[in-house]
Amino acid sequence: FRRTLNGTIVSHHAQILHLWRELGRQPPVTRPLRPNLSFVWDGRFKVLCEKGLPEHGYWIGPHALALHSGLDPTCAALRASGWPKAAFAASPAIWTQDAPVFSPGLYGQQADFSLSMLPRFTSDSLF
Repeated sequence: FRRTLNGTIVSHHAQILHLWRELGRQPPVTRPLRPNLSFVWDGRFKVLCEKGLPEHGYWIGPHALALHSGLDPTCAALRASGWPKAAFAASPAIWTQDAPVFSPGLYGQQADFSLSMLPRFTSDSLF
């Protein structure tokens, strides 16, 4: 089954329960990354940009927008994750004009930036 509850999608398949943020009517904001910048993205992820990050050309936004900059939604990493494709629509992705750079659990390496989930949203904080 699959249901939506207050912006959260709950999906149950083969004894596995998945929960993820619905992209919804107001998707998470897309914003540029700049050197020495620190902020919370979508109320869920802490973003730290190092001084070595280029001044222009890097963006963070919902993964659904990174798809438009060249990521094949059927890529091996997405299939290997075991999660439904829709689960990544509102997850964070970092990209340049040319290509996707990083998406937690899917592809890329954190280099001149770090992205970490805030403690209140980790599975440990749910139980």
